[in-house]
Amino acid sequence: MKVEKLSQYDWTDYAEVSIGDTWGLMGATRSGSRGQTVTESSAVGLSFANNTKACGWWHKFPGLKGCITIHS
Repeated sequence: MKVEKLSQYDWTDYAEVSIGDTWGLMGATRSGSRGQTVTESSAVGLSFANNTKACGWWHKFPGLKGCITIHS
């Protein structure tokens, strides 16, 4: 799972990921400069049921979640 952020301002934040109701991740605190893309990624290594929703976002911007639906 990968969460990226490109900002027009300097920032400090951490990524969060959730998959269904059973798996979640809070990434390390990261900082970025204006115009820099920062990526937080993690291998999940688990299987999930068909139609499970997976979402990633930056903590300070939970309204900007990127989500996918897992299909088997």
